Amino acid sequence: MYQAAVERILGLRRNGATFSVAPNIPAMWPAFSIEWNLGPTSYHISVLNPDHRCCGVASAELDGVAVDPDAIPVLSDGKAHKVVATLGDASARVLSSSTAATTGSPVP
Repeated sequence: MYQAAVERILGLRRNGATFSVAPNIPAMWPAFSIEWNLGPTSYHISVLNPDHRCCGVASAELDGVAVDPDAIPVLSDGKAHKVVATLGDASARVLSSSTAATTGSPVP
């Protein structure tokens, strides 16, 4: 039940050296947050919903640096990291390779 809620509702899915944030929530939720541990590293994940949407991620940041919400790096540095995703029109998302977060060591 927990895994189904995390994956289907909160939209957190691990895929090798990355994870994605793609929530499917009630439009009336203004935001939610979760602490998620992957190996030795913890993530404080906040999802903001300013336009009262059910799904679609317009932007995401890892420790203040823009990242692709479909490929957030899984780090193995044993530190706490902050992820902020904002729901919105995913088709309007623009992410250049120069702004993508590539710090830390990915977990194989």
